Amino acid sequence: MNLYRQICWLITSSLSRPRHEPRFSLAEPDAGSPDVAGPPSGLATNHVSKPGRRSRRTALVLAALVVVGVATFLIGRWSAPLGGGHSNSAPTIRATTTLALRPISLSLAVTGLVEPASQATLALIAPSGVARAIVTATPISVGHRLTAGAVIIELSGRPLFVLPGARPSYRDLSTGDSGADVTQLQKGLRAAGYPTQVTGTFDSQTGSSVSAMYAKHGYTAAGTRAKPVVPAAEIGYVPVLPAILSQVPVVVGDDPSGKALTVIPADHATAVGQLSPADSASAPTGTPVVMRCGSTSVSGVLGRPLPAAAPDPSSPTPPATTVNRRIDNNKTVLSASLVGAVCTGTATVQVVATPVLVAPVSALYTTADGSVVHAIVGGSEVAIHVDVGRSAGGWVELRAPDARLKAGTKVEIGQQP
Repeated sequence: MNLYRQICWLITSSLSRPRHEPRFSLAEPDAGSPDVAGPPSGLATNHVSKPGRRSRRTALVLAALVVVGVATFLIGRWSAPLGGGHSNSAPTIRATTTLALRPISLSLAVTGLVEPASQATLALIAPSGVARAIVTATPISVGHRLTAGAVIIELSGRPLFVLPGARPSYRDLSTGDSGADVTQLQKGLRAAGYPTQVTGTFDSQTGSSVSAMYAKHGYTAAGTRAKPVVPAAEIGYVPVLPAILSQVPVVVGDDPSGKALTVIPADHATAVGQLSPADSASAPTGTPVVMRCGSTSVSGVLGRPLPAAAPDPSSPTPPATTVNRRIDNNKTVLSASLVGAVCTGTATVQVVATPVLVAPVSALYTTADGSVVHAIVGGSEVAIHVDVGRSAGGWVELRAPDARLKAGTKVEIGQQP
């Protein structure tokens, strides 16, 4: 390129250099012009003709064009590699990684919510002898804690007590009655702090405890002082206490007919994970899962898939496309205050539990003879055929590998041969 520039400079200089033509030439004087003083003897004013100058300039331009063309050709030849093609293309950089000895696991994204571990409903039934019940008091608001012996609502002036138990009330109880429901009542009275022997028979001590519970809250037990009665409509049993009152569908003055209260365990909320159908099918029951629910960590295992809710044909929202899995064996106590918190985490499926020789999936290349890896052996690249096994999480098992392949061997990735 420097030679080319020098040639162009020389041509330009030669074309732009001014010419100094001689004023006099050795020509004969013009005999027809005697009045004009001529030059000294032997000289004449014969000026160079214009056609002559044009010819010389044209010749110079043509010569310059020839020189430029030749120079361009030579420069192009000198700048090209001997083998042809482009010499300034960047060399291919091949990335490498190493084979590893490790288990193969699959990480699945899990989202979900904190939900009540269980819930119980307490039907609102009109007290005995009342044709039409009215809500007369709601001493406990939604979200408040319920303990054994608390009055949860008042209907037509009569209380509804809450006690621990799984069996619903189905009859009025009084002195002399016996059965599993009496046993449940006696256990409930003890849980509420009233000394009661659990005998399965409604005795005088049971009656005294009943009267004391009513009196504590400003009520008088039904029946007589000697023979109190516990109406079925005035005792509500829930499986777990303490609990949280989560839903009250009535206010003071309402008719409670056909309505029910909902309570949930206070300290027994649970996390429910949501997975895609494909991921759920890949994660057997017992798969370890770690989640974050609000500010609380949850560590447990995936339970069995929960039954899907029946689709609502009147709802414009399409049915859910996720599978719900309860998180079991959680060592963290989730309180009811976390109900509704969003959870995010990961479930880890062990595809190969014991360490095996693995390679990244990107290190495998498919050829007509099967799968190969390009290993760096002794400083040279060698294509080695491999038999692949199970894969997950970007890793693939190398079964019965070549002796040259072992943990730490470098292999190329991301570059097809």
